[in-house]
Amino acid sequence: MINKKRILIAFLVAIISLNVPACGNTSSSTAADSISTESESEVIINMTEDQKKFLIHNSVNEEAVKEGRLRDWQIELLRKYDFCMEYLSDEYPDHNFEITTYDNINSTTIKFIVIPDNDESLVFTANVFDENGNLSATDSFN
Repeated sequence: MINKKRILIAFLVAIISLNVPACGNTSSSTAADSISTESESEVIINMTEDQKKFLIHNSVNEEAVKEGRLRDWQIELLRKYDFCMEYLSDEYPDHNFEITTYDNINSTTIKFIVIPDNDESLVFTANVFDENGNLSATDSFN
């Protein structure tokens, strides 16, 4: 019995000294975290419920979004989302809009799918263009 204890202790000491996990992967990172690059930073952002709903629907890490912890790409997406919502409100002040999802068309254009006045039969697209940081938009709302 003493030999088994000594062997077990020696084994555990060897594992600890080698800094090798004893039982599988003990890393706390998730698959979503591994998608991010080292250069991406995480920033705490205060958001409206509509912004959170949009990002949660379109992001990988729901808990981080709920807490306002956003990656660079999410902050940029939110900037374009806000611009699109402002554009739609200015163009169509008598309507309320919900942006449900998006599609990166290319490096300068993003297409948002929009529902006006909670009427899913009227779904349309709005495009936001980014020319050197200057945003503009068009839409297909009739």
